[in-house]
Amino acid sequence: MTLDIELELEKTFAEALKQHAASKLRTGEDWAKYREIEEDHERLRNEERRDFTENFDTRIETARQKAIAEAGTPKLEHPTPFGTDHFDKNTIEQRALQIVEHDHEQSLADIDVAEAEAQYQLTEAVRERDKPELGRDFKRAAEPGPSISFQRS
Repeated sequence: MTLDIELELEKTFAEALKQHAASKLRTGEDWAKYREIEEDHERLRNEERRDFTENFDTRIETARQKAIAEAGTPKLEHPTPFGTDHFDKNTIEQRALQIVEHDHEQSLADIDVAEAEAQYQLTEAVRERDKPELGRDFKRAAEPGPSISFQRS
């Protein structure tokens, strides 16, 4: 499975969890907690985006070093002919950009999943709070009522 498909699946899953969570909220307090979770995670997304733009050059340099290390490792499937290498500057720059963009998208997807999980936990707490007293209902249903006797004639 490619990384882009994994990211899209994570985003889709997170969105489905959000919709499910929103359908289960009942009180104003529940909605306030839901909005607080959304605001906290939106703040985290904004921090990640700001950090991405502010530290883009540093991230690219780190990714470039990683791409160079990847290019320098021997490939056992198809060894290169003697005297050639994989140190093409354009390829390394493209790979560095891919690494940085993927890491950024993965960070945003992780925040989305964490938000969805927090919202799901909120809905589970609401469900536990609102579920009927099953033991009480069962006892009431199992109590002996007026006895009915059948006689044969």
